[in-house]
Amino acid sequence: MTVTTPLPELVAALNAYQPEALTAYPSIAAQLAEEQLHGRLRISPALVATTSEVLTADMRRRIRDAWALDPIDFYGTTEAAVVAAGRQGQAGMDILEDLVVLEVVDEHDRPVPPGVAGHKVLLTNLVNRVQPLLRYELTDSVTLAGGPNPLGLPYARVAAVDGRSDDLITLPGAGGRPVTVHPFQLRAPFLELLEVRQYQVVHDPAGLHVAVVLREDAPADTPARVRAALAGELRAAGAVPPPIEVTPVPGIERDPGHGAKLKLVRSRPAPTP
Repeated sequence: MTVTTPLPELVAALNAYQPEALTAYPSIAAQLAEEQLHGRLRISPALVATTSEVLTADMRRRIRDAWALDPIDFYGTTEAAVVAAGRQGQAGMDILEDLVVLEVVDEHDRPVPPGVAGHKVLLTNLVNRVQPLLRYELTDSVTLAGGPNPLGLPYARVAAVDGRSDDLITLPGAGGRPVTVHPFQLRAPFLELLEVRQYQVVHDPAGLHVAVVLREDAPADTPARVRAALAGELRAAGAVPPPIEVTPVPGIERDPGHGAKLKLVRSRPAPTP
């Protein structure tokens, strides 16, 4: 079974196996939680762990509603396996500082303070003796947590992984200057739009193209409300909203070149003349 396995097959296999723990991409875990809430999936995992995609607040909520537990999130990369790990009862993730050095920096490689989203990270792998990586640049937008570790552990913490800085989009500003819009600002409206099961926002010179997978009982005006909510969020960010096209789709294709991960926000360059 893989993330591209049809959902009914995943549900049938899990019902037969009855796993004690479930580890998945957040988008897959949220889909399975939806199946559990509708009674098609019937499992009782003692642990749900997510990794390799952004765990959004709506995904976390669905997992909690389905199994009455909070998912444990992991920040993993190809270059260093697990960089940071969550723990039960703790917000954020502990950086595994005996395995890696994680520097959260701005676009000029200057450290950013806790509570501020970085433009990228510089990763040093302390255990890879075959191919050492020193301050290897990743375009992940990471926010460090401030203060002492609440569990008394000797690790710095990651408060959030908000996606990749190459997911940033630039729009004309209301005051005439360009405005940079972060992925979390585009995700924010969907926290209240519970009728949307999945979504993907693609930005190109023509505007924003939003694909949405709707729940079966979604009202007919849901696409219009998605459009209005996104426009409102962009105005709040100081941007002039471009044309926004919202299209209901049966499913959103995963990128086979990146481990079949679901990319929530994408930028598409202008076509070459």
